[in-house]
Amino acid sequence: MNLSLLSEKIILRRMTLDDLDDILQVEKQCFTMPWTRGMFVNEISDVKYSHPILARWEGEYLSEEGAVFANPVCGYAVFWKIIDEIHIGNLAIAPLFRRKGLASFFLEHIFKMAREWKVVHITLEVRASNQGAINLYKSFGFREIAIRKQYYLNPDEDAIVMLKDDI
Repeated sequence: MNLSLLSEKIILRRMTLDDLDDILQVEKQCFTMPWTRGMFVNEISDVKYSHPILARWEGEYLSEEGAVFANPVCGYAVFWKIIDEIHIGNLAIAPLFRRKGLASFFLEHIFKMAREWKVVHITLEVRASNQGAINLYKSFGFREIAIRKQYYLNPDEDAIVMLKDDI
């Protein structure tokens, strides 16, 4: 399924508290150090700095294995606008929707917001072992600028800090 067909069936909007159970399920599937319910509640409640966005499939989704899912969460991102900077704190794609262009879909949305807000640069951290994500970010013009030693737990791992300043 290509991104153009995918985007016709996806609703991208701000997260709400009603989305939390679905978000937490995806969060646990994606990360060994998942964010907690309280962390997401804080992000949803912070309308000044936090921008938690959610992609949800509209209608029934039929997986390649033949399972049917009603209005599943495809993925989400949490990013913060602080003065003239955006920091991406979380970007997760549900396993059912990986390798379909959704991470690019989220990044393009964030870049659109960055241009509207006249943001100077965008930063993020990524696990040093997550070569797929690192390659994706590099393909969008991010570059590695620092390493945060033992930033992640379970397992202990460094984070690569990445920067994009050609918005």
